Amino acid sequence: MKTPFCALVRHEKIAPLDLSLRQLAVMEAVYGSRPHATVPRLGVREIAKALAVQKPVVTRALDRLSLHGLLQRATDPEDRRLVVVMPTDEGRAVARAINGALAGCT
Repeated sequence: MKTPFCALVRHEKIAPLDLSLRQLAVMEAVYGSRPHATVPRLGVREIAKALAVQKPVVTRALDRLSLHGLLQRATDPEDRRLVVVMPTDEGRAVARAINGALAGCT
């Protein structure tokens, strides 16, 4: 029996990215079960709260995910003090792959 993490790290789209569990958790927080969403616009604070971790932990994961082009960060147009996390096309594709890999786990 495969565990969900085993299925994820072996998935053809995900394995080359070498994502950690924390980075996968951030992807889940941003994309959730809605990998087709165009603008989930979450702030770092909201992601940290959803994952029950400190903001620096999320920031480090976002740095890595941004390098892979899976997420992008921008200044919130309504409050320039805040940074929001937004999806990318590549990120949506990986989120669909994550959901597909998890759906295949038994």
